[in-house]
Amino acid sequence: MRKRLGIIIVSLLVMLGSGGYYYLHRQVDDASLQKHWHINQLTKANGIVKQLDYTQLRIKSLNDVYSTKNQAKLTKQLRRLQAKHQYSFQSPLVVSNPYLTNTTSLYVAFKTPQAVRVTYTIQATGYDKYTKSVYNPKGTYTKRHTFQLIGAVGGVKNRITITTTTEDGQTSKKTFTYVAPKLQSTASNTYRVKNGKSNQSLSDGLFAVIGNQTSGTYNQATAVRSTLLMDNNGVIRGELPLLGYNSMRLVTTQDHQLIYAISRTQMVQVNRLGQVTKVINVGTQGYEFHHDFVLSKDGDYVWALATSKQREQSAGKYVEDQIIKIKLASGKVVKTINMQTLLPALYKTATGFEKHTYNAGKHDLVHLNSIQVMKNDQLLVSSRETSSIIKISQASTNPQLSYLISDQSFWKGVGNYSELLLKKLGNFVSQTGQHSVLIQHSQKLKAGQYYLIMFNNNSHLMDSRPNFNWSKFFKKDANGNRVTNKYSMYYRYLVDEKKRTYRLVAAKRVPASSYVSNVQQYGHHLIVAAGAKKQVLEYDQDGKLIRSWTYKGKSKLTYRIIKSSFKNIYFKS
Repeated sequence: MRKRLGIIIVSLLVMLGSGGYYYLHRQVDDASLQKHWHINQLTKANGIVKQLDYTQLRIKSLNDVYSTKNQAKLTKQLRRLQAKHQYSFQSPLVVSNPYLTNTTSLYVAFKTPQAVRVTYTIQATGYDKYTKSVYNPKGTYTKRHTFQLIGAVGGVKNRITITTTTEDGQTSKKTFTYVAPKLQSTASNTYRVKNGKSNQSLSDGLFAVIGNQTSGTYNQATAVRSTLLMDNNGVIRGELPLLGYNSMRLVTTQDHQLIYAISRTQMVQVNRLGQVTKVINVGTQGYEFHHDFVLSKDGDYVWALATSKQREQSAGKYVEDQIIKIKLASGKVVKTINMQTLLPALYKTATGFEKHTYNAGKHDLVHLNSIQVMKNDQLLVSSRETSSIIKISQASTNPQLSYLISDQSFWKGVGNYSELLLKKLGNFVSQTGQHSVLIQHSQKLKAGQYYLIMFNNNSHLMDSRPNFNWSKFFKKDANGNRVTNKYSMYYRYLVDEKKRTYRLVAAKRVPASSYVSNVQQYGHHLIVAAGAKKQVLEYDQDGKLIRSWTYKGKSKLTYRIIKSSFKNIYFKS
């Protein structure tokens, strides 16, 4: 066991085209990772800021933090503190990161004689001012206030001013200082910021930096993993500790909680105060997570991409080709979709072993990397290995292939799957190695029509079929430029299911990233994350760059970056 844990990381170098890109997606084993988080450095008392007593809980590792029993005991401590004193606005209860789930956060509680709304401002020397309006589930103007204050800068003195405002405009202020704990998963509190040519204002929100793989100062074998929360000025305003792997994404439940992965086998539900209210473990059920998950339309289930441990350890060594449905209430896997059952001819044709990623020596014939839920129990998944977008119908009962969006060359001579291909309208090069395919609906479209947006990695690698001829893909793109591996693309398709067609309606060159990465339509703006460049960019509605943010330290890659307002979770607006 110790020998296995000693072999912490499989580092692999992929050289694509004339530009070289590092790809290290497999991360430190969960069991070895947790010991590297310094639990006693996740919370810090100073000034009016208190600390909870963790001695009786024997929290020795991050694994102990992600225990609903321990989390419930921490809630009892907080309630006892609140019951002991009548905390007022001028003498509030302020506790440093009580649940140990966000390094620089504060738990704040107080009562006011009048109904008020609450805002706060954080100022730290050398950093931009940060102001937010607090979300209160009891209403905008209330007398009881309990919230998680997000935004303190790690390792420095923060001057925090909380402001209450009555409905008739009367204000009161409470100011205190807090030296927040240092961030453990990154060496810098900021990203490098560069403004683009657009003069438009940035959209409001925080960037959730998911799967940032630091190296250098933080040794790759001992580096801890987290999801960082970064503001528009490139300042890191939160650090969510993980056991390993990455969060994949942050999903909001109907009762305003966040769901995200904390390891390859575990997923958690965390409320607005930072308390872990649920832990889902699929490892005990024979699976590992990878890449992506999504909530069902009714919010009762999680659809997640997975690897079957049994299939991985079998003679076939199949990985990343399962879709599992998890009942949120119980955490039980209630349905499994095996892509081999849907694509048996592919498994007979694509017999090559993976060579270039952490799955080296295994059969990664589909490599699902994103999932979306459609209406009427339909799923849309992205397959990187086949450069295909796949729709599955009757997902919960009798899964069937509905269509494929892909260049026909990928399916030529592979069973009769070419019959499922939607017809491509127009002269453009179809996506290759795409990631993070998202559905967009519009009232302006006809029935059966919708958009698909994606990060078209424009990568030409398929180890499962090493003799595949890529020459036809080196043509001109929609903008008349020759397609090379020196850049990636943002693609937007218009899909017409009734006519069974798709066409490219928008395309844009973006920084090259052979693997990972994502795009996001955020209001009227486009968010693009180029993982290999450790960079995120925000474009206006005309496609002009407003600003870019680049990780300052040494890093292999960033998996995905998602912008969110965190409205009705942390913030009012």
